Amino acid sequence: MPRICGIVFGMSKIDTHKKPATVDWHPAYIAYQLRLGNTSLRRISVAHGYRPNSASVALQKPWPKMERLIAAALGKAPREIWPSRYDDEGNSKTGPKGGYRGKHITRGDAVNVQKRRAA
Repeated sequence: MPRICGIVFGMSKIDTHKKPATVDWHPAYIAYQLRLGNTSLRRISVAHGYRPNSASVALQKPWPKMERLIAAALGKAPREIWPSRYDDEGNSKTGPKGGYRGKHITRGDAVNVQKRRAA
């Protein structure tokens, strides 16, 4: 390898078959783009029956339904905004429930519920 002033310059091959980096849009950029379209996260939340700060949760955590609403307001597909959260076909990686799996009910809990219903 060539050496100039103690610095080694190596020749490496460039792999042109790599996928592009999956970098999500920055939350501030999403909010900025919404403001350009004369809307906001708050307006999206309230317009769809959620509490005012609900849409901001989707900027930090996967929430497929809210991601679709935000993307629709921007005129984009959710996977364009959050590529790390979607596969190549555009399906959410977290599933239809947004990663929420529900409370695990043990047998003891089920028996207690039946007793309360009977009473």
